[in-house]
Amino acid sequence: MAKKTGCPDKPVASITEDLFNVSTYVNGLCSFIRSCDTPMTISIQGDWGSGKTSMMNMIKENLQGSIWPIWFNTWQFSQFDMGNGLAFSMMDVLLKGLDCDKDFRKKLLNGLV
Repeated sequence: MAKKTGCPDKPVASITEDLFNVSTYVNGLCSFIRSCDTPMTISIQGDWGSGKTSMMNMIKENLQGSIWPIWFNTWQFSQFDMGNGLAFSMMDVLLKGLDCDKDFRKKLLNGLV
């Protein structure tokens, strides 16, 4: 029986796993992020399986210790009609990313309702 092989759709966790040589782009974007004086939002877009999560993982690793990247995966909420709940979910992710205490987050979010 022949051995079956495949390519799992699993994102890389570290720049050391970069098989597509995107580290130049990752390093360039991280350099820009560190030197930018204004707040910003960056969107990485592409087709399913094109490496968006891998790139985000490499950027997060590169920025470790100098910037606090906040990762909000809108896809996990896209199939639900959350109304105002989406804003609260985003706020919770933001506060978690800033390493805020769970009780503080709960108190703050309850105060916004």
